[in-house]
Amino acid sequence: MATDIQGPAAPAAAVRVEGLTRAFGGRPVLDGLRFDVRPGEFVAVLGRTGCGGSTLVRVLAGLDRDVEGTVLVPRRKAAVFQEPRPPSWKRVVRRRVPLGLPGRAAARTRRAALARAVLREPDLLLLDEPFGALDPPARRRAHRLVGELWRRRGCAVLLVTHDAEEALLLADRVLVLDRGVIAYETGVGLDRPRDRADARFTALRAGLLARLDDAGPPS
Repeated sequence: MATDIQGPAAPAAAVRVEGLTRAFGGRPVLDGLRFDVRPGEFVAVLGRTGCGGSTLVRVLAGLDRDVEGTVLVPRRKAAVFQEPRPPSWKRVVRRRVPLGLPGRAAARTRRAALARAVLREPDLLLLDEPFGALDPPARRRAHRLVGELWRRRGCAVLLVTHDAEEALLLADRVLVLDRGVIAYETGVGLDRPRDRADARFTALRAGLLARLDDAGPPS
């Protein structure tokens, strides 16, 4: 299959993935994956640890090209990964002078990584578990920050997460990734509840958790 991870994507889609396969040691982590992301759409890819989400982000970001299939993405893109690393001089400073509590330092680093990504004014923002190191209050603030930045910029966003509630709070649409393929997709919609106390939100979360249970651990 032809492979194009430079873009630009087709006008009708900010991201187009067709037959994407990525294998490690002969074992496919992404196995003929197919999906689109529309311009301005916020899509969450939900799955268990090891489902292939981080690999997908690296491919879309252009950091992993050893793939088969077709991947079309905008040229203007930015990514925030699980463990953003500060510049080396900041690591030296932190060794010598502690910069606050670990949770606060993680929150500052995460906010800085998000800010750098958005300053690039991307047409596609890729987020790979960017909130995992944050405590609950900092996580909620980061959720609000991402939501505000997304609405202001109007770019497409793809978030990889293991948290069903987080996916529902932030995304327009949720894709469940299992063994390298999209096993389930829900068109969540802009008019859906984003309130944890809402019965409809609770039902949507329960449905996604059931899908994750059905998916089981990666093979």
